[in-house]
This record gives sequence, structure tokens and C-alpha cells, in this order.
Amino acid sequence: MKRIYDSKICGRKKNVNVLLPAGYTTAKKYPVLYVLHGYWGNEDALLDAGDASLCLRQIIGNGIAAGEAKEMIVVFPDICASTTQDKCTGLDAQNNAAYDNFINVLTKELMPYIQQNYSVLTGRENTAITGFSMGGRESLNIGFSRPDLFGYVGAMCPAPGLTTDLIPADQLKFDGVSPFVRTYTTISVQFSMHRKRVS
Repeated sequence: MKRIYDSKICGRKKNVNVLLPAGYTTAKKYPVLYVLHGYWGNEDALLDAGDASLCLRQIIGNGIAAGEAKEMIVVFPDICASTTQDKCTGLDAQNNAAYDNFINVLTKELMPYIQQNYSVLTGRENTAITGFSMGGRESLNIGFSRPDLFGYVGAMCPAPGLTTDLIPADQLKFDGVSPFVRTYTTISVQFSMHRKRVS
């Protein structure tokens, strides 16, 4: 479902899609996964409205139904966090900076909004972030910068620039607090199974 929240950082209202598990109820609390789109995308890019062939909503739902994933709330934000423009306008340093600014919108505005409006479990053990392309770069940046908030970090085909623009290579490490580690050797098989279940 599409939601709108106020971003003082960007100086405008921002869109976000919130995917609730089947049977969602405020009587329970759920972990949260933030999923970040790539360059030129928006909050719809990884869902049916953006690219229905990804079947991401169906894959998540099938994984939960099969017991391969916990019931969770999945948040798909618009991660272009410019203070001067509504959307990405080019592949350049100015737009890169807008994406890099999303860490501030996420931690100071979007996460509090989600926690105030949905029945969520808090703490790094209940909070995950992942992304594709530029969203992958930003999920790594956020994961390394705020391991106190995110216990699970993933990146799919992350865009370049993490160690040249954001975090020096010699500082790309976790001191004291590191993510929980999960390995999935059958992920490609599971992905195929989930896609076949989609009707």
C-alpha cells in the first residue's frame, strides 16, 4: 500500500510502499525489511507497478507461506533524497549525493514513521536492509555506517563508489557490532520455485 510521509530533510512529502504480511494484525509485532531500488527508480520500481516480471512481492509472500521466511513488514521507499529536486535527473555526482543522503531520511524520518504507524519489532535483530544496484550501494553504506540499527544487510549487484565516495576501503569493517550471518546455498533453487508458484 502506498503511503506518504513528511520529510523535513528533503523539504517535501515522500512516497513509500509498505507490504504487510497476510493476516497482519496489531496484536502481533513484526520484523522489518527495507528494500532499496536502483538508479532512476522509485518506490514502485521493485514491485508490480514498476516491473511485474520481478515477482518480488510474490516471492516474499511465498517464502513466508512456505515457512522459509518470517512474517515481516517490507518497506519500499523512494531513496532519491535530494533537497533541491523531486527525482533523479542524471547519472552524476549531484544525483549520487541525493541517494547517499537517504541514510539521513531513513534513520531520522522513515524508520520513526514506520514504527509509529505499524506494529513492528525494533532493534537490530529485527531490522534488515537490502537493495539493488544503487540501492545495493546504499544498503551497504547504511549497514556499515549504522550496524547498531541493522542486524541484516544485503546487496544485489551494488553500484560502484562505496569505497571511493563514502567509506574509505581501510575503514570498511565492523568494529564491535557486526551483522548476523546467514548463508543460503539453495537460493537460486528457491527463487525458481517461488517464481513457478506465481499464478
